[in-house]
Amino acid sequence: MKRLGVFLLPPGWDASPSQGYPPALNCRYPFIHLGEERHYGKGIHEAVHGLEANFKLTSRNVQEKLCYEVRDYVTMEIKNCQENVIRSSGRHDTFTCPDPMCKTEIRVPSSGDLKELPANFRLVNLLDVLAIKEHNSRGVKCGNCDKTSAQSSYCFQCCAFWCNECITGHNIIRANKEHRVLALQDFQDHDIENVKKRPAFCQIKNHKAEELKFFCKKCDVAICQTCIVALHDGHPKVPLKETANDLKLRVQSTIKSQKESIKKNMIELENIDNDCERIQEHFHKLKREVEQHVDVIIAVLEKKKQEIIVQVETKAALSTQRLEQEKIAIKSQVATKTEALIKIENLLKVNPEADILQQRSSFEKLLEGEIFYDNSLATDNEQFCEINFKGNQNLFNSVKAEQIGSLEDKQTASVPGSQNALRTSNVENGQSQQQPDKEQDDFGSCQGNDGATKVPVAQDDNDLCFKISDFVTEPCKRLAAVNLEPIPHLAAHLRPGQFEPVLFFGEEGALDGMFNYPWGVAVNERDELAITDHGGRHEVERVQVFTCDGTHLRSFGAKGASHGEFKFPTGIIFDKNGNIIVADNGNHRVQMFSDQGEYLSQFGVKGSLIHQLNNPLGLSLENDGSIIVTDNTNKLVKIFSSNGKFLHKIGRRGAFNFPFHCVQYGGKYYVSDRDKHCVKVFDGNGTYRYKFGRKGESDGSFNEPHCLAVSKAGNLMVCDSMNHRIQVFDLNGNFVSKFGTEGTGLGQFNKPVSLAVLSDGRIVVTDFCNHRIQIFKPI
Repeated sequence: MKRLGVFLLPPGWDASPSQGYPPALNCRYPFIHLGEERHYGKGIHEAVHGLEANFKLTSRNVQEKLCYEVRDYVTMEIKNCQENVIRSSGRHDTFTCPDPMCKTEIRVPSSGDLKELPANFRLVNLLDVLAIKEHNSRGVKCGNCDKTSAQSSYCFQCCAFWCNECITGHNIIRANKEHRVLALQDFQDHDIENVKKRPAFCQIKNHKAEELKFFCKKCDVAICQTCIVALHDGHPKVPLKETANDLKLRVQSTIKSQKESIKKNMIELENIDNDCERIQEHFHKLKREVEQHVDVIIAVLEKKKQEIIVQVETKAALSTQRLEQEKIAIKSQVATKTEALIKIENLLKVNPEADILQQRSSFEKLLEGEIFYDNSLATDNEQFCEINFKGNQNLFNSVKAEQIGSLEDKQTASVPGSQNALRTSNVENGQSQQQPDKEQDDFGSCQGNDGATKVPVAQDDNDLCFKISDFVTEPCKRLAAVNLEPIPHLAAHLRPGQFEPVLFFGEEGALDGMFNYPWGVAVNERDELAITDHGGRHEVERVQVFTCDGTHLRSFGAKGASHGEFKFPTGIIFDKNGNIIVADNGNHRVQMFSDQGEYLSQFGVKGSLIHQLNNPLGLSLENDGSIIVTDNTNKLVKIFSSNGKFLHKIGRRGAFNFPFHCVQYGGKYYVSDRDKHCVKVFDGNGTYRYKFGRKGESDGSFNEPHCLAVSKAGNLMVCDSMNHRIQVFDLNGNFVSKFGTEGTGLGQFNKPVSLAVLSDGRIVVTDFCNHRIQIFKPI
């Protein structure tokens, strides 16, 4: 028994088994005939999906997608002829062209005659291409004698296959002299493309397969020259190419306009996303402002509480001191009386009556003396216990009844900044002002965090209404203001939340994308990450560049001392031109590379002179582009120009024990001193001001602090390496938050060394002993 065919049926069609095979249908829908021994449906399947699979043969047991709406898969064995299939159909409907490049809906003829289906010229061309590609294995049927042969040719003008016997007759005909004939085995890619793009020919019998050059506007069909006379005489006709071009232009115009519409829709979606983000940021800011305002009120109350407590303690101390003095006086009096009584008792005991009477005057004088008067020194101590505390009931009632503030629905200035008005009741004599916290610096001057004075605020008899504004001064920097008066130190009260892990990438190894104790990390304007591989047992000492999602871009450098080689590379930064600068620790120098890793220059040699280096560690940039280098073994922080010329130093000899990293921000220098377990702060002239932190595990304590970075919120982040965490401080060294614990899971560290900040505020951390990079986002 011969193989049965599988072919497509329109929705709702059915077929009854019978003997025989479907005849050739000249590539009309839905049947495709490729010969008796071929799998009928396989030809259409390969024609449709061959564009993606490059016409490779698929399994002979093909399952075709039949129903366009229901999307069901049916495999049918065909044993009946075409007429039986048509008669078995109970409905007439539309179906979709299976060609993925077409997908045109085709209406089934009302007569049920499949020959009335329109020809799909593209599939006809694809089937010829399929025959050309498979001619060696299947052979090709001659268009003249129907003989199947692998040794055949193709005529581009006749659009037909010719066997070797028939092609001779074709070529001797004078009319075919200019025809281009090519053997199938000589076909190239451009020849295949010519077959795909060949013109459409008339399918009507006896029209000699003429090219369709006209379009009948009445019948709405493409016609050939013979059709004009035979079938469409008197009908309005236009050139086919002209009509098609007009339709193309209209469709392309519609496509263009709709693409513009889609582009506008995408912009609108982006604007909506931006608005949502801006709304969230604004309301987070409002929340922080409310928290800050309540903190101010609490601080005022706390201050008043401490004042009362100090008064109580002072009065108690005075009372206790007075009582102690009384105790001492009474004890002295008791001792004097006791001594006198003992003396008198001894005289009475040893002297006879005659002697006692002779000393009568002495005894009477003694008894009448002040020593035996009842002159008690005790005072009425109840008066000290009569001091009571009388609470300010009015204040309590006001706090209980009044709101801490209110939200006013006012138009927000979208460009200069956002504002929010708060109305508060006073917690002190009915009046309340938001006064910034003050701190006592090391030099005894009392001022705000940035030396700013308090802002005067207008007030009335009862309530105070002021407006807190948030102005963007430059990217990632904000200036707070009350009643449009700037108060930079207000930012000290705005503390960000925690960070949460987003992803990590990398593992230990020497291949690209793997790490061998990653040390330093830097971020450029494109949010690309440059990371130094410090080297270890794999002896891989290099720089790798990644996208912010962990995709490896390139690597450069190797172990050595020549230009472009490293020995324990550590700190890394991007300069203002996008070049990469690397601290070459073991070679006692700093090397400069292009963003593609090409060596440019270097500075520094081993030594203890002011312009020399000895095991440089951390790198950072000053605002003017100068390079800050922590000269570890020389125990100094040195500033060099962008071309490597020494400029000045931070601190003096003995100021550091193990300087690890230094960053400049807000006119100050912050230096991590690893072995002193602290961060030291210097002013813009390099003069020491103060330090914060000590050895320990509690909040604000360190165990070998490593590299530093400043967050988008303006807080200082410190890699607390041996405590396996990142700690966040405000710029005065006050603890704000922390994240990370020891471990290997997401969000855990094993000796974090360095960190950097992406443009969207996310934090990138080198997880040194876990051989990976972790990224965190602010909550």
